[in-house]
Amino acid sequence: MEYSIFETEKGWAGISFSEAGLCRLVFPDPDRGLIEQELGVRGGWTEVAESSYSKELKRYFAGEKVALQFPVDWSWATPFQKEVLELVRQIPYGETETYGSIAARMGKPKAARAVGGALSRNQVPLVIPCHRVLSTGKLLGGFTSRNGISDKITLLQMEGILIVK
Repeated sequence: MEYSIFETEKGWAGISFSEAGLCRLVFPDPDRGLIEQELGVRGGWTEVAESSYSKELKRYFAGEKVALQFPVDWSWATPFQKEVLELVRQIPYGETETYGSIAARMGKPKAARAVGGALSRNQVPLVIPCHRVLSTGKLLGGFTSRNGISDKITLLQMEGILIVK
C-alpha cells in the first residue's frame, strides 16, 4: 500500500492507494498528524511524495473544475455498496441527485435509506461524489466526514451548487 499526505489550499489532505486504485481519501485539515491518523497509515506502507492522484486533488481543492476519474480499489466495499457508489460516481460536477433517485435507478425504489447507508461508508469521497446526493426535496441529508454537513455544503458551493438552508 502506498500513501501520500500533501498540502492543498484547504490544508493537508491524504490518500492511500494500491495497484488497483485509490483506497482512501481524507479531506484537508490544518493538522498533518490528524490526516495521517485518519488515513490509518500502517507499518509497511510506502509514502509517495506526489502522485497523479494528489496533483488532481490539489487542483480540485484550489477550486478548479476537475473530473476525478481515478481507478478505485473496491476491496473495502460490499457488492451493494459498490453498485450504489458506481451510480453516484456518474453524477456530473455541479449537479445533484437524491437518495431516492439512486435507489430507483437501481430498481429498488424503497431502498433510499440503504443508499444513504452505503454512501456513509464511502472511502473515496470526491472520486465517488456522495456530497452530490441530497434528500427528498433537495434537502442536504447527511454527510459522513470530520465536519459533517459543513463539509458537504463547502463541496457543493465549490462546485457552484446553491444551497438553501
